[in-house]
Amino acid sequence: MNERIKIIQRGGFRVISVDLSNLNEDEILQMQTKMLELSLRERVKYFLINIKNTHTTEKIKNGSIEIVKKIEAELGKSETVLLGLTGIQKLIANLISKDIYFAKDEEDGMRWLSEKSKKSA
Repeated sequence: MNERIKIIQRGGFRVISVDLSNLNEDEILQMQTKMLELSLRERVKYFLINIKNTHTTEKIKNGSIEIVKKIEAELGKSETVLLGLTGIQKLIANLISKDIYFAKDEEDGMRWLSEKSKKSA
């Protein structure tokens, strides 16, 4: 793993933390592949993703939809928290999944994911 993608373990559950901030389309698409591989290999279905200073494209949107489908087909319902969103990004994110949580900061996101993990246990 590199510094932009890692597994955080807290309170009995694991989260894949991904920092996509300031990346371009090609870099984000590469990270999506790494996210999917890590999720399936490590059996982790909770995500905390920083998308500050990024732009969503059709390729990124479609890639995100495919990742969610593949993870949920193998691991069950996944949960995602996004950090660093603008208003328009929130609208686009809702097109990908209605279940995405828009956190104020990392701690807010981790609290939300912790609650989701307890409900699915």
